[in-house]
Amino acid sequence: MATMAAVDEFDLAEASDDGERAGTPSGRPRRARPWPWALAALALVGLGAANAVPTPIVLGQGQGAEIGLLDLDIGEAPTVVWETALRYPETILADGGRAVVVDNDPRLQGSVLGIDLATGTEIWRFHDEAQTCSRYLPIVCVEDPGSTDAVVVTIDTEDGARQTRSHPGAIAAVLAGDDLAVIEATDVDIENVVLVEPDGTERWRVAADAAETASDPVYAQLRVSSTSVLIDFSAIEIDLVTGAQAPTTRWPLGDGVEVELGSDSTPIVTTADGRFELGPGEAWLSIDDDLGGPIVLTQAGDTLLAASRRIDETELWLRTDEECYFSARLGGTVLAMCWGPQNERVLALDKLTGGTRWELPGAMAIGASREVFLMSDPREGRVLAVDAVDGSTLWSLPVPVGSYASVTELSDGVLLTTDTELMRLQWD
Repeated sequence: MATMAAVDEFDLAEASDDGERAGTPSGRPRRARPWPWALAALALVGLGAANAVPTPIVLGQGQGAEIGLLDLDIGEAPTVVWETALRYPETILADGGRAVVVDNDPRLQGSVLGIDLATGTEIWRFHDEAQTCSRYLPIVCVEDPGSTDAVVVTIDTEDGARQTRSHPGAIAAVLAGDDLAVIEATDVDIENVVLVEPDGTERWRVAADAAETASDPVYAQLRVSSTSVLIDFSAIEIDLVTGAQAPTTRWPLGDGVEVELGSDSTPIVTTADGRFELGPGEAWLSIDDDLGGPIVLTQAGDTLLAASRRIDETELWLRTDEECYFSARLGGTVLAMCWGPQNERVLALDKLTGGTRWELPGAMAIGASREVFLMSDPREGRVLAVDAVDGSTLWSLPVPVGSYASVTELSDGVLLTTDTELMRLQWD
């Protein structure tokens, strides 16, 4: 049930989208413009004395940062360019003429392969039984990890050509410019991390809790920033120059977006265009067209959803549903994923009132653009585009029943993965 707090009508400066959409203008995607962080606060205006009843609007809809949106017009049905059968594929990257994909077929033990984006044809494959390959460019893997015969392999994503270098004990590695950062197994619970220069000289070697060696396969992944080697397993970073260690609270989300935790554990989002600290209890959404905008979404536990004005913390609405959590925001619509007595479903809520606009059983948002949600519906076995305002289905594409889908953006479409296939979808 939604309740609306007492708010003066002139304080809400945002159209409710019941009839009109105040959203992304046609033409150049809004994402291509700098995000105006300074305009995230509310600005109050009236429409003028000519109106018999002043209509409140809130300047600020769409003025915050965009996270996880597609630079595509997905309102029309796409063309299926090709389909390639794979088991539980995971797209690492798609750039230029190649996609790099993990084939998680249990019989093949997580092979990494290069796919021609024009045809869907497999160009190269690396059998990564120990699942050592990095999930970042360049692709670096380890053969015979942890042994005296361990070999670090760097793979050219275009043609699969490999460069190898022996490194006894290596269990994971990543390139840091021309240098190589390597995690080495030891006889104790702590690992060694070493930075090797191109001529084989060790710049530094440090002991660090860098891997989960008790798991099968061993979990050990490295990332590199401009200044550090980052180890997600123990949330530490190691200075590239000195080898000095420090805790890290920052993680890249892709698309030039990075999130870190502030001193009070509130997320701070950084992009090439600005930096924004979320308020206490503010919900973090992986799909959001107005991060830092005038409306703050908050969540307490699994059963309380609320919205308030950022400028003065005035509560707009409060819902106490069965277990739900916010998952996406687009235009005037906020999605909440829910489960419980009414089974799994997505609720589409009016951002200003908290009222239910529409709902869809068993589905989840996997993308969004231009006031259209791209949804995965494993119950019905389909991927579909849904109008953010009224919930109408604009188009749908059949996929295997029971299979959740995910997408990776291309310049003119997406790579879509299901449990059994990789598909390229294209919009003209």
